Amino acid sequence: MKNKHSLIGLSLFVLVSCGQDVAYALDRTTYHTDVFADNMYQDTVLTSTLAPEYIASTTIYAVNQDNLIAGVTNLKEADRMYNNAVINDDVFMKNNKLSQTIPELKYGFESKLFDGMLHCSDAIRVSKSRLQLQESGFGYVFPNTLTSGTFTGLYIKAGADTLSGGVYISDVKVSLSFYEPLDAINFAKHEFQMEIASVRRSDFPQFYGFYFDDVASGFSLDGVTAFSVTYDILDAAASASNPHYTALFVYEMVIAKSVWH
Repeated sequence: MKNKHSLIGLSLFVLVSCGQDVAYALDRTTYHTDVFADNMYQDTVLTSTLAPEYIASTTIYAVNQDNLIAGVTNLKEADRMYNNAVINDDVFMKNNKLSQTIPELKYGFESKLFDGMLHCSDAIRVSKSRLQLQESGFGYVFPNTLTSGTFTGLYIKAGADTLSGGVYISDVKVSLSFYEPLDAINFAKHEFQMEIASVRRSDFPQFYGFYFDDVASGFSLDGVTAFSVTYDILDAAASASNPHYTALFVYEMVIAKSVWH
């Protein structure tokens, strides 16, 4: 009974502190320790459901610098305005969080990627508001199927255990992939590669994204049921760093104006 009350108390504390869906995430000790290496997210989706042997085809799209959107203020006017004012990151995520469209995305540890919360004043939430990733990244299978979407993006920043010799990532190629099932077990993979220079490494994470029509004319999200994020370190210093002490932090994933069935 004591444990039950403790969990309820924790949920209420986080909910009151941040007022967001993170109250449904796993308890605060999961990937939230004093040891940097212990906080690396352990993915199982890319080694099971979305394992290489189940990927029947892969199409790669390069997001060039002209089409890479750095910061929500660089979105098209209709997407960066709210109540006749230019929106900030917090308002943008509140209006576009995926858990608003799909209630099931409020639950589980990965719910932090869809809850619209990029930062919070309490120390617990600051650490829980991201997935700490090695280059192998992670995959996620949606509870619903996509029909369409206008643009997509990630909030990311670099992290490192510098006391143990870790080096912050500066330049990185992030692969944001979407998976369309071909049959009961096989998928077609659509991989969008974003080369990002001078990744932010302190304070607020940075938004990086693109409009699908700008990058992949004719591409459709119709039928997509999963996505993944992996990355390759491009700068020599971070690439040579011990991978247990260097990471990319992913705070939020958004598919704006998306339609699901």
